[in-house]
Amino acid sequence: MLIVLPGKVREFVPLEHLGGYLSLIKGIGAVVVISTQLSIGFISDHTWSKHGPRRPYIIYGTLSGCVAVAFFMLAPTYWWLFAAYLFIEATLNVASVPFQSLLPDLVPERQHSRAGSTMGLLHLTGNLTGLVSLLAMVIIFREDTPSGYRYFLLPAYLALLIGTMLVVVLGIDEKGWRQETRKKINGAVRKIRILPGAIVKFAADSPNLVLSIINAYRKIELRSHSDIVWLMLSRFTVFLGYHSFLTFVKYYADINLDKDAWLGTFGIAGGNAGNYHGLVAPAMLMFFILGGLAGNFASAPLSEKYGKKSVIAGGLIVAGIMDIPLIFTTDVWVAIGAGTVLGAGWGAFLAADWAFACTLMPKSQAGSFMGIWDVSTLLPQIIAPVIAGGLIRDFAFKANESRLGAHAAEALAHQWILASLLVYFALSIALLKFVREKRSLPKNATRSDNRE
Repeated sequence: MLIVLPGKVREFVPLEHLGGYLSLIKGIGAVVVISTQLSIGFISDHTWSKHGPRRPYIIYGTLSGCVAVAFFMLAPTYWWLFAAYLFIEATLNVASVPFQSLLPDLVPERQHSRAGSTMGLLHLTGNLTGLVSLLAMVIIFREDTPSGYRYFLLPAYLALLIGTMLVVVLGIDEKGWRQETRKKINGAVRKIRILPGAIVKFAADSPNLVLSIINAYRKIELRSHSDIVWLMLSRFTVFLGYHSFLTFVKYYADINLDKDAWLGTFGIAGGNAGNYHGLVAPAMLMFFILGGLAGNFASAPLSEKYGKKSVIAGGLIVAGIMDIPLIFTTDVWVAIGAGTVLGAGWGAFLAADWAFACTLMPKSQAGSFMGIWDVSTLLPQIIAPVIAGGLIRDFAFKANESRLGAHAAEALAHQWILASLLVYFALSIALLKFVREKRSLPKNATRSDNRE
């Protein structure tokens, strides 16, 4: 959706209004995501089903999401697109939070590093597959993107969603997951059959399920789980930098990098080169993801040897160092090389951070905490573009336009945005210092909390 959504909005909105309409659909969509994730986390924690507490939502959320994706791809107007996008965000998040909660539910703590690495690996592979699919669509359909969405991306999305759902439903046995051992609700209990075969049980001191969800989150004692709170704050800060980078990477590639010189290395020159300028940003992102895959592979053994905190901090340090060449270079190959190593640091961070969170989450409230955890990723999607675009880019551009000219001022603004990543990464590492990590010790040794 990172690239598809702006393209779909552009079909219905004039260029001068594109930013406002795109911000509207993304902003409201983020609100839907946050409310859905917080709600479904609590609901799946309190669900009793013969198929397990998570799978009913994975099944119904995925199937409903397929309908939403079809509405989105076939949307004839902006407001149809707007409604379909909100439908996608609601339905697929009904499936995603219970799916993510399966990791702390079913995976032993000693395997969290490898499970986190696998999750990060699959996440990045999905991004890479989506990017390659989009490039294939462009090559096949060229300028006829509406047909590409309808006849290429839509079937691909539906096949991927249904295939993933079948793997989870048929390949994971969670029927007996904690249904007898979960914390019992004290006092009177209300029951709601929210889906066929799925019953939600919650305390009767709340008149309805919505108020029960609100009260449950109010009662969560975050002070007694301070480690995961600090980890969430650290992650929130990192993702401010991540979404600043993603929001402006295309504009950075267009303005700051010498695209013609890069294309010349492939023998593409003259007027023909302009037809291929759009390949620079996708190429950067592709190598960034490939680097991320390498970082994921390295994350698990490094986490087991040195600890998850060390791998998280090390990944951010590598990413920060590689951000510096991106700030100053105009050479596409330098940007791709630095972006690849930066991606490796990011991949190591992503896997270790996920595994660390699963280790710190209380088992009886994994769904609720997963909902809160995801907020630390979602809020930066709203805040980062405002800071990077409104406060950094616009300020830097206006302050330097008269002195440098429009093109140079815009390039300088992008350099400021990339420099802000160093601040975000440094702050995240500082917050990480407050997180305690339990390390495996040799037999007969005392297990204690080590604050690194």
